[in-house]
Amino acid sequence: MLASKIEAQYNKLDLLEYNFFDTYHDDLRIQMDCAWQEVDELAEYSQNPNSLFGSRTGMECVQDCISNLEKTLVFVSAVIKLQEQTRDLPQSIYG
Repeated sequence: MLASKIEAQYNKLDLLEYNFFDTYHDDLRIQMDCAWQEVDELAEYSQNPNSLFGSRTGMECVQDCISNLEKTLVFVSAVIKLQEQTRDLPQSIYG
């Protein structure tokens, strides 16, 4: 399930580089929480594929939810890759 993968990526965020953690923690937490909200909406839309939700059918909304989850997984995975890259940065000395 995409939401589980998003949560797993969020859980890879660590405190080794505090500034990085501080920059991305809240955003990734929101992304993870929103992913589970998308799952709830997806369930509702799936049960009512022909019903209208505004001007869109449930099936169209299902496709939107899946697209949102896929894009979110790409985003959180990219942030974790950035975190991994920061571990390889050389130490900088100011003095």
